[in-house]
Amino acid sequence: MNNVKETNKILYRIEKDFPIAGVNFVDLTPTLTTPNHFKEVAELLKNKILEINPDIDYIVSPDARGFLWGTYVAALLNKPLIPVRKKGKLPPSSVMSSINDTTEYSNIELDIPIVDLNNKKCIFIDDVYATGGTYKACKKLVEQNQGIMENAYVVLDIKLTNDDIISLITNNDIEIN
Repeated sequence: MNNVKETNKILYRIEKDFPIAGVNFVDLTPTLTTPNHFKEVAELLKNKILEINPDIDYIVSPDARGFLWGTYVAALLNKPLIPVRKKGKLPPSSVMSSINDTTEYSNIELDIPIVDLNNKKCIFIDDVYATGGTYKACKKLVEQNQGIMENAYVVLDIKLTNDDIISLITNNDIEIN
């Protein structure tokens, strides 16, 4: 594992100038490929959720890296997971609603599967929060279907926004060089 660093049990590596020049991509794959670290980080997320939002109904996680964290934490909490998929990955008969939003880097098109969200309390789980586009699109989908998005939880908040996100670490905690 070349250039792997650790902060608060989270293993990561930095890829400079990716996906565009001037951006330092934080790759959390080393945490996923090291079972003890993956488990410990999922437990840290679970504990934060129990502390802040102990009475949730659903965990909402986006395609694809969000599924990794959301599924594990949902299993630890014994809560159902709503996988928000990229447009076209679900058959039309399984889609409750869709959204097409623009982020700083691209357009985002997401589908939420059919599930009863009426007055249900949801939280969002993903790996990284950068510009907030994915979270905001998922929040809109939940709210369009009468659900309540209570909080967003991520492993790493890059702090490109002033959004109120619950994270295990921020870009201030990681070593770039």
